[in-house]
Amino acid sequence: MSMQFSSALQDTVTTNLVSALNGELGATANIHFFDGVQPAACSDADDGTELVLCQMDPTPFAAASGNVFSANTIAPGTVIADGDLLYFRMKDAGLDVIAQGSCGIAAENIVFDDGDVTIGDTVTVTAFDVTVLLVGS
Repeated sequence: MSMQFSSALQDTVTTNLVSALNGELGATANIHFFDGVQPAACSDADDGTELVLCQMDPTPFAAASGNVFSANTIAPGTVIADGDLLYFRMKDAGLDVIAQGSCGIAAENIVFDDGDVTIGDTVTVTAFDVTVLLVGS
């Protein structure tokens, strides 16, 4: 039988996660988008080619509402290499990876209308929402 957690605990964890992310990312965080294979861990090196960089808001994430939170405004970025947007890494000013996830045209962490980009294209992230679900085993 799996363990279950109350919605109040999930809400508390989400609020604390937003605070920790904003603190770790800082006021000059960026989202770097790559082709290649998403690394297994944030501590692993980037894989593939960096295609575009988008600057995050000085407060990267808005306050949580229940167990959901969203990124504040993300500035559009200009594509610097041709490829498919497959994964992203959120990095702080020192280029340390704080979080990473998948992106593309299907059910991913960040979804685009068209994940195939060419040099000079503009990439705009219109929504970046995160739902925190605590799962036990």
